[in-house]
Parts: sequence; structure tokens; C-alpha cells
Amino acid sequence: MLQVFSSCSHRTFYAKTYKFNESVATGNLDKAEKLLSDNKKFEEGKDRFLYYVNAGVMEHLKGDLVKSNEYFQKADIFIEDFRKKAVEQGAGFLLNPNLTTYSGEDHEVLLINYYKALNYYQLGDKNAALVEVRRLNLRLNQLSEKYKSEKKYQRDAFMHLLMGLIYESNMEYNNAFIAYRNAFDIYESDYAGLFGMGAPEQLKYDLVRSAALGGLPEEKRIYEKQFGIQYNGEEGEANFVLLWNNGLGPVKDEWGLNFAIIYTGGGWVTFVNEEYGMSFPFYVGDQNLQGLTWIKVVFPKYVERLQMFQSATLQ
Repeated sequence: MLQVFSSCSHRTFYAKTYKFNESVATGNLDKAEKLLSDNKKFEEGKDRFLYYVNAGVMEHLKGDLVKSNEYFQKADIFIEDFRKKAVEQGAGFLLNPNLTTYSGEDHEVLLINYYKALNYYQLGDKNAALVEVRRLNLRLNQLSEKYKSEKKYQRDAFMHLLMGLIYESNMEYNNAFIAYRNAFDIYESDYAGLFGMGAPEQLKYDLVRSAALGGLPEEKRIYEKQFGIQYNGEEGEANFVLLWNNGLGPVKDEWGLNFAIIYTGGGWVTFVNEEYGMSFPFYVGDQNLQGLTWIKVVFPKYVERLQMFQSATLQ
């Protein structure tokens, strides 16, 4: 199984840590570690979430899994504490999101549990890995509650697939089957519409196998018929799983529209953007806006960074 995984960076933080990103991209992790440690001010500033997760990923790549989890734990605690301050966060966004402390996008927060689970698993602590998997599932459920539109990112198929892998490695086959089934459903429903992406072939075999090992003969029969495959099981069989973390995540940027303010009398103004042919009347009443002649409306966007590798070979 081949999976591509990436994380994201805020534009201002990315610009300030360009050399760090360049060092990670070229594989010079020792230099990247020094560059990040030399900028301890980020750990105290509004971008400290990004400092924690970038440091956590870097230590993961270097193989210092304990230190990696220390950084991710700091990010985890920060997220839980910060999101309790909803009033502060909301007021800041009314002014300018760049003025507030950055608390991470939804998918970035999921990365915390992803890496912590992998780190614990590689350290041989399956119970701790399962704790992170269950916390990951809780955050995925919260995400589904947060967004109701079918055209928005609500559920993450790969995260459910990861849960299945860890459950299965711990011989919790029923839980693994449920996780694989959730992943399959998300691929076939959400991802098919949003990304034109269907379920990986390997996931179909994972579903059938976990149903068989979990003592679910009816589910095994249904999926065998649906996929046109059959699982009989072999004594001493084993599975090899490869997680390929390829490339760097997109940079969060912004784009904006300028609107001229035309005063039309009677307490009315019109916001006009000639470039896109936009015109919006708005009633301001007796508010004195005579000194204001234009405004800029800003929207977030992501700038893609291309994958470093297009293919790989196992030998």
C-alpha cells in the first residue's frame, strides 16, 4: 500500500522559515534542526503551533521518536487550551486572522494524532498508539459535526485506514473491520465526488480479511461478492505496509478583491469592483464613512508545492 501524506504551513511562518523548509526538502535535517532551534521566538509567538508540529515532523524524520512526540504533545495541549478561548478567537477573525494566534487548520490538527500514533507504534507501545487512534477518531467525529455541507472536507479516509492498520496489528479485528469499512465508505462517497478518487484495491482485501479474522462470515461473504475476490487465509501469512510521506504540504496564502465605495445618498453606498463586474448596494444609515473610499476583502487559499518524487522502487 502506498500513501502520500503532507502537512501545511501558514504563509508568514513559511516566509520566515524558508531556509528551514529548504533544508528539509533537500534532506539536510541537521541544518533544519539548527535553524528551527535558533528561532526559539516562534515557540512563544502566534505561530507556535506551527513551530511545534514542524519540529515534531523533523524529529520524526530524524528518527528521534521520543523527542518528536514531545513536540506533538505540546501542540496537542496548545490546541486543547486555545480552542477554549472561543471569544478571543472569534473577535480576532473579525479584524484580521493574521493578527491572531494561529491554531491550525482541521487537517493539520489531525496530523498530530497521526504522527503520535506512528511514533508510539514504532517505539513498541501499541496501547499508546491505540489511544491516539481513538483520539483521532473522536476528532474525525467532531469534524463531521462541524461541517454539514457535502461539498466540504468532513471525513478523512486515510485516517480511518490508519486506524484499521493499527487495530489489526493489535489483533483487534472487529475494530479494524469497522475502520476499514468507514474508510471504504468515505472513498466511495465523499472522495468520489470531491476528488474523483475511488477506494484503493488493497483496502478491499483489507476489508475481506478483517471480516474473516474478526469472525464476521456474512460481512466477508457480502464483500467478497461485491469485490469479486476471495479470502481463505494462509497459516503464517504476513502483510507489509509502506507509508510514503512524499513532499511538503501547501502554503496557506490569501487573495483579495478591492472594492471602491460609491456614496449614492440617502444613507446608501455601493461597493464596486469593475474588474469582475461586481456591484453591491449597502445601507449604512447616518454613519459617517466619508473618509473611506475603498475596502479590500481577503480570502484564504492554498498554494501547492509539488511532490518531490513521482515514483519509487522497493528492492
